[in-house]
Amino acid sequence: MGAEQQPSVSRSFGYQDPRVGERGAVDPQTGGRADEALPRDCNCDFMCPGVSPCICLVIYSDETGKHGTCECWCSGGVAEDRRYGLDQIVDFNLRAAPLGRVGFVLASKCTADIYIPALDLDKPMTLWLKRVTLETAIREAGLMALDRG
Repeated sequence: MGAEQQPSVSRSFGYQDPRVGERGAVDPQTGGRADEALPRDCNCDFMCPGVSPCICLVIYSDETGKHGTCECWCSGGVAEDRRYGLDQIVDFNLRAAPLGRVGFVLASKCTADIYIPALDLDKPMTLWLKRVTLETAIREAGLMALDRG
């Protein structure tokens, strides 16, 4: 579970290069290509079919819900990118993911510290949340966040 590894799937969506004006342009922040307008298929069923555990996180980059990044962990590690605050809007999908792994993934993306109940580290979680704050996703998963600010 080293922080240097990349997620199984990572892609930007909805990004349009103003110089080119077409989908499929490269997002200058993530280097990913915009494959689609909306993240309708950024979930465990589509991105990691038949694989458990699975964790998918859509991180919206604007209020319209048309721009952002889809990251799914079907296997592999997590790239640390602790730039998202507790008020960040996300979609969050889990399938039989151990709570310890869920906490590790969220901690690698969030500016807050994430706490995991010690007796529930291996507890499998299945959850599907749409357009909620990162704080709500953390709470609904049974974790606790402490803002560093």
